[in-house]
Amino acid sequence: MDRQSARNESLQHRRTRKGGLIINKILFFAGLQEKVGREAVEADLSGKTVVEVKNWVEQKYQLSKVHDAMCAVNEEFAPDTIIIQENDTVALIPPVSGG
Repeated sequence: MDRQSARNESLQHRRTRKGGLIINKILFFAGLQEKVGREAVEADLSGKTVVEVKNWVEQKYQLSKVHDAMCAVNEEFAPDTIIIQENDTVALIPPVSGG
């Protein structure tokens, strides 16, 4: 079983609906969190790829730099081609620098 199939199978046991809508949590870190003004938002983004989620965030919050951010889905780093499933948590982590 490949990684995506295993992930989809494990999600079958955790899927929930909130008020009839499929809810995904989008977490923002560092500069993205400051620009959005919130740690997290909830939206129905199931069936969209990570890049489509980034496009949604860019349009909703005017964050052109969101495409530079790394993405984690359910605490695992994910490429832009991963499809978001029901109840997934998506974290957007911008590049950071330090000394």
